[in-house]
Amino acid sequence: MPEGELRDTLTAPLKPFEEARLSLLRLGLRHNTELERSLWAAARICAESVQVRRVGIWIFEGDKALRNIVTYDETRPGVLSGELFDLTSCPVYHAAIRSRRVVAVRDARNDPKTAEMKESYLIPLGITSMMDVPIYADGDIIGVICCEHSGPCREWSEGDCDFAASVADIISSLFQQARHLLTEEEVSRMKERLAQAEQMHALARLAAGVAHDLNNLLSIILLNAGMLPPSPQARMIEEQCQAGSRLVRQLLAFARDNPPEEERVDIRDLVGHMETLLVSALGSGIKLVLRLGNIPLEVRLNRGEFEQVMLNLAFNARDAMKRQGGAFEVEASLERDDVVLRVSDTGEGMNSETLRRAFEPFFTTRRDQGGTGMGLAIVYGAMRRARGQVVVESQPGQGTTFELRWPRAK
Repeated sequence: MPEGELRDTLTAPLKPFEEARLSLLRLGLRHNTELERSLWAAARICAESVQVRRVGIWIFEGDKALRNIVTYDETRPGVLSGELFDLTSCPVYHAAIRSRRVVAVRDARNDPKTAEMKESYLIPLGITSMMDVPIYADGDIIGVICCEHSGPCREWSEGDCDFAASVADIISSLFQQARHLLTEEEVSRMKERLAQAEQMHALARLAAGVAHDLNNLLSIILLNAGMLPPSPQARMIEEQCQAGSRLVRQLLAFARDNPPEEERVDIRDLVGHMETLLVSALGSGIKLVLRLGNIPLEVRLNRGEFEQVMLNLAFNARDAMKRQGGAFEVEASLERDDVVLRVSDTGEGMNSETLRRAFEPFFTTRRDQGGTGMGLAIVYGAMRRARGQVVVESQPGQGTTFELRWPRAK
């Protein structure tokens, strides 16, 4: 090749798929906490490159089910995961995945390879066309990457199929790296988080339906109560309806489908601006301790949701320290590419059963004190929408620590 042509080739703009492949090749794991984020980044790059709304990464559980470990959805920016898909109801699709390098379907609702999932999966999610690629490791199929298109049916080009196969290969490499980084205990914890995420998805769908119906009932009750003569009974009805309305708002916050608006913020500034509010929420007898450091800790999140997270943790700590008082500590730090907040109290702590169910909606050990069991469920949902993670450590008599972790804004 003449020198001029070589120079032009080297300096020519990269084609979209080539740029995307370079981005994929930069993904890698330096630490065991980075797997989920790298998988989410791979799903996002794939979705943007082949121009689909959703890309999901699924792994086989035995030979009869697929477990979703990450889904990128451009309309919902948080990390979605946990759903279990039963393959026994889709034997044709299952056979196609097992026998083909790429399953590219123009009309997913009517093509024999995917029509089995029409009512249970395709129509509810608005999917019209699908391109699914098996993920291999050591010669065996361990999972599937699913590219899901909404809108008019589309043809999948050879470039689309080749690129999706490249993504599957990168994901396989990430799993191989994770195998060497994760201990058995960490793998067990990841499986527990996926099972919890599946439960949360189911409960969120239930909560949205319950909130809608409950709100309608409360509106009718309030309307009729307004026609009653003023009396203690009428006031009591109104107060109970207001309490019900607060529960509806909590349910809707937990079940929120629409992504909140995000902004780039320094987590230290957000916590610092909440100092007076946190002191008020904790009440007398509880000392607020902030250790925010001097390093900028910028993340992308919704300011209102973050404030709700911190207030719910403060209320939870206040209830745990109501009898003896204590300290509520917030420590901010940077760990590799993660911004981390550790929120600790010196309260009564939780036993193993309470700890296991801590984020479960409606679970509370303080029902007689007016607890609804929605506070930590809302914390969990808000963190997932911000592409973050929340874990809790606690023992009876030794207090509780919540670790909030977000990817650092680039």
